[in-house]
Amino acid sequence: MAPSRRNKSTKQAGLGNGKPSRSQPYPKPTSQPVVTEEDFFNPPEVEPENPEAALTQAAAPAPKIKVPRPPRVLSPSKHGVRPDPLKLTDLVAIRKLGAGSNGTMVAVKVKREESKVKTKHPLERQGSVMAVKIIPTKAVRMNEKGLLDSDIVIYRSAERRALWTLPWNPFIAGLISGFSDGLNLYQVQELAPCFSLAQRIAKRGVLPLSDIRFYFACLVLGLEFLHTWGVAHRDIKPDNLMLGSDGYLMITDFGHAAHFYDEGVWTTLGTMLYSPPEQLGYNEFAAEYWDGRLLPRISLDWWAAGVTLYEMATTMLSRGVNTEQQQKDLLKQLMHGELFYPDNFDADLKELIQGMLEPHPNKRFGLVLHEVVKGSESYVVNKDVRDDRFMSSVDWIAMKRRLLVSPYIPTPFPDYDKGTYHKGFLIQREMPGLQIERLPPHRDDYLREGARERRDEQVKHLLPP
Repeated sequence: MAPSRRNKSTKQAGLGNGKPSRSQPYPKPTSQPVVTEEDFFNPPEVEPENPEAALTQAAAPAPKIKVPRPPRVLSPSKHGVRPDPLKLTDLVAIRKLGAGSNGTMVAVKVKREESKVKTKHPLERQGSVMAVKIIPTKAVRMNEKGLLDSDIVIYRSAERRALWTLPWNPFIAGLISGFSDGLNLYQVQELAPCFSLAQRIAKRGVLPLSDIRFYFACLVLGLEFLHTWGVAHRDIKPDNLMLGSDGYLMITDFGHAAHFYDEGVWTTLGTMLYSPPEQLGYNEFAAEYWDGRLLPRISLDWWAAGVTLYEMATTMLSRGVNTEQQQKDLLKQLMHGELFYPDNFDADLKELIQGMLEPHPNKRFGLVLHEVVKGSESYVVNKDVRDDRFMSSVDWIAMKRRLLVSPYIPTPFPDYDKGTYHKGFLIQREMPGLQIERLPPHRDDYLREGARERRDEQVKHLLPP
């Protein structure tokens, strides 16, 4: 199919009623004429129009010149401009979110000791919860002793290196701060308080077209931001797309992220069902396609975005793959562009998916990024996807400013303030620098589990062998 399909109709955004709003920046103040110190104390002589009035003014005493004092520098922490930076001792772990190969994720809240700090931190309030990724430093110590390959250490620190270079963006779960102790590294990140897009698909099934269009627009804006700053996520899938309390998606889990020109492995990573054919060696481009070229590295994220779009519309990757043979069959269909579509499938959506999942990379749709320059800022946009017929109804300016109402407003679940331990127990010796909040005995699963074990030990001799 043709690599370019764009809707010729365009819509101009109005300027409103002339009043500045939160989404519109205030106008910059006009520049004032610059007066040098020599001109101020030695002004040029100007012949007065009325000589008599000039003599009267000359006889009057000269007014005193009031030299303005420099503005007093205020302490940001005392005057509410900016709070004191957080410390690791200010955070309290309340829940385990999950664990992976690179570390453990826990939910934390701010709770400063009253004996040390009299005033509360602005983040120490109801519902203010962040995520902390705990990464063991054992690999770093083994590398210093020569017991571990340095490429593994670089691979495990890819998330931290990628997030440190990114400014804040609402579609990215960014990095807030970082700490360390003798055992772990602690990455404090933004937390999306609701569930993932994969859980939304598992609960709802095939999503409505309005939901698909909204979530895919969030993903497009997030990928455009990452590619503007030269970062490839390399593991885009519904499990790594989290829903915020306003219903917008956030890209998380940068464990496989890298900059476009980073040297290293670019083939054997990510999730297999969300990887393009040239990455898995299914076409003639697999051999020489990765020699420092930019296009294949960009295609990793956009191919995965197309597979995510197909999953939202069909749920074939989650509900249609139950055995290893079914996974192989679906992977073969993806590699050869022979996907299954229901009879009542939307024609515009099908055309977009087929274009983004074209096996031939030179014919694939949505890989051309256009640079937009506005003043001193520049960013890239995927005009092929934005101008597609299925996405033509999206107001991208309002979407970027998060002014649109999400078609689905999720309920924050679970309530992190309750501190329940449904994802496993938190052990203090595994995170010595991070304090763990203990709950009352009637709500502490850890204490109840210990009481159950002690009770089983007491009646063990009564049970049959």
